Amino acid sequence: MVKLFAVLVGTFIAVTVNAQPDLLWSRTYDDGRDFNSVIQTADGGFALVGHTNDRAFWLVRTDEEGEELWSQTFSDEPVDYCHSGIQTADGGFALAGSIKPDEGIVDALLVKMDEEGELLWSHIYGDGGWDEFQSVIQTEGGGFALAGRSRSVGWLVVTDEEGEEIWSRSYVGEGRSRSGRFYSAIQTADGGYALAGNTWSGDGSPVLWLIRTDDEGEELWRRTYGGDSPEYCYSGIQTADGGFALAGRNGGFLLVRTDDEGEELWSQTYRGEGEDKCYSVIQTPDGGFAMAGKSGFSYNDRADFWLVRTDKDGEELWSQTYGGEESDICNAVIQSNDGGFALVGTTNSFGEGYDSNAWLVKTEPDPVSAPHIVDPALPIELILMPPYPNPFNATTQIRFGLPNRSTVRINVLDLYGRTVATLADRTYKAGFHSITWDATAFPTGLYLVRLEAGDVARAVKMTLIR
Repeated sequence: MVKLFAVLVGTFIAVTVNAQPDLLWSRTYDDGRDFNSVIQTADGGFALVGHTNDRAFWLVRTDEEGEELWSQTFSDEPVDYCHSGIQTADGGFALAGSIKPDEGIVDALLVKMDEEGELLWSHIYGDGGWDEFQSVIQTEGGGFALAGRSRSVGWLVVTDEEGEEIWSRSYVGEGRSRSGRFYSAIQTADGGYALAGNTWSGDGSPVLWLIRTDDEGEELWRRTYGGDSPEYCYSGIQTADGGFALAGRNGGFLLVRTDDEGEELWSQTYRGEGEDKCYSVIQTPDGGFAMAGKSGFSYNDRADFWLVRTDKDGEELWSQTYGGEESDICNAVIQSNDGGFALVGTTNSFGEGYDSNAWLVKTEPDPVSAPHIVDPALPIELILMPPYPNPFNATTQIRFGLPNRSTVRINVLDLYGRTVATLADRTYKAGFHSITWDATAFPTGLYLVRLEAGDVARAVKMTLIR
């Protein structure tokens, strides 16, 4: 059952420079317990990924108003947890997580579904110990990269397009325990990987952990951040300038910004009304960030979804909570095609049938980063923003910023590195610019847009879906 809430209790924690977007609508999905991923599909609807109250993998497809179109479940063992999901280049979906076949044993699981949610195949990975996936991405070759942990160390598995393992690598952590786990996998423009998660410092405190590898998983460098107090990383992304942003908690929401070599540029903490934990971070079109998680207290079962919006330097612009009288926890956020935000997680305040219900919250467009608004200031370096929308159907906007007048060449590459379109090859003045790619004549798939200006290059991935 799906239930729409046009009005909910919301508390403003902070309003700083800009007004926050208003709530547009929210819906509960009473057949399920939790959503851990949200995807906007090419038709403007949403795909919601999580697990049911019966502990099965769960995929829900909605229209643009959150009305359920269909849902599908998959269960291979008595207890299944789905931690991550994506839409694939063929229009289907890949869901990753773990199963528990026996007491004390956890295996990692990848499930592939078609565009209607029908099962195509599933694969189990691991050696009968404690193996789980927290993140899945589709690689440039059409296969999958999955990150999590194997027993007590960080783990990366790369497969072909049918889920058959090509290779896997384990990464020992820091500190005395040498343990660690990854929560996010990123494929970088050179075909390698960046893995973000947690490990331990020498004195036993949890710290943020970032590893950079080549395309075969060979470690290039590793970095840790924090150590003065317990600090956890639950989400990591590559930023438009090639650096990284890691988000988690240290008593409040924590955001760490690095350059492309993992050297820390700055870190910021954002405090709400209790035990604040950030589970998801995205970069917004203006170069800033949106962070989502929960704010509240565990001891009295009272928490709310919390959304924090920052500028490119991590300074808070606005924040807002969504929730009711019980505990409501947000696990993921995306910026939707209209410039608003879609947040998913679990609610104990709303819905029927169970104590916990899966929840989708949709906001009005963000006034800071609505598509028609750009930062008038000149960028301090070459910036290639994520395409908007992405995934897209037929057309998408390629947006970039130049610190000075430059000759710019923008190419679109296919999965094999071949140039399939040249969008620009001319001189632009300093400032922000936008180019539309009309991909009507191109097939569904993953593409790379590459921008070159002088001796500097940037690249980002985009997905065309018919």
